Amino acid sequence: MLTDRPARAGGGLSVYTKFCTPSSTDYRLPGAWSRLRIGGALSWQSRMETTKTFGGVTATRVQGAYALLNLSAHYDLTRQTRLSLHIDNVLDKHYYAGFGGYGGGYWGAPRNFLMTLRHQF
Repeated sequence: MLTDRPARAGGGLSVYTKFCTPSSTDYRLPGAWSRLRIGGALSWQSRMETTKTFGGVTATRVQGAYALLNLSAHYDLTRQTRLSLHIDNVLDKHYYAGFGGYGGGYWGAPRNFLMTLRHQF
């Protein structure tokens, strides 16, 4: 059953971050290196907190502000074929991607690599 909680009215959504600022860049190298493109992305998220009470026990979960760095490189083998490498969470930051019920949370993705070969017909 859902009930109204006036004491929390206007307090915002505590399980979501208040600020999140993603930014990215992409650069194609000049001259003989023009087949190579490199990029990076930086995202910053402010602190988030949640407090839950179940059976008279109160649990508070806090995630401090954090930043994630992602890098990428793309090489055009031909006009139709591209090889790409992506590295997400380069610094292998440990963080909560969100909070679940009962005062728990779930971890964000650790450092990971993705290589793709794409050919357009």
